[in-house]
Amino acid sequence: MKWTRQDLKSYIQAKAYVDTVLVPLIPVSFEKMDEDMIAIAFQKEVLDIMVLELEKEFKGRILALPPYIYESIDQDEVRRLNRFTEKMDKLPFRHIFYISFDQGWKVKEKDLDGTLIWIPVAKDGDIHAKVTQNMVKDHIQQIRDLIKNYWNS
Repeated sequence: MKWTRQDLKSYIQAKAYVDTVLVPLIPVSFEKMDEDMIAIAFQKEVLDIMVLELEKEFKGRILALPPYIYESIDQDEVRRLNRFTEKMDKLPFRHIFYISFDQGWKVKEKDLDGTLIWIPVAKDGDIHAKVTQNMVKDHIQQIRDLIKNYWNS
């Protein structure tokens, strides 16, 4: 289920069955070099596609949240994300997955209250190119298998 009016109406009716939340982590900074901003924008586009595809596949079991926006990854940001997660823990979510291309989260993974799905990805490319689409499909398959493993454990 997506963070839309209609899907949230469905979520409210089916809360007992939606035990997983997916939180995309997106960096935003205007202090970076132009090339870095373009790379982050490309990665966000790829992440949007992945989250949409995962949500479609697991509709009725996953709630895909809007992106969590941050500027830098430091202990304050980790605490902020954990406070955000704490509020989700009060709902019946058994599994909270963060999904990101930012390797900075990988370093902080042990401090996070949810499960990090970190994905390496190219810094630039054509979202419509066959090679990019194949990469996205491969990552979606791996993430799908990972989520299923968590559900079955």
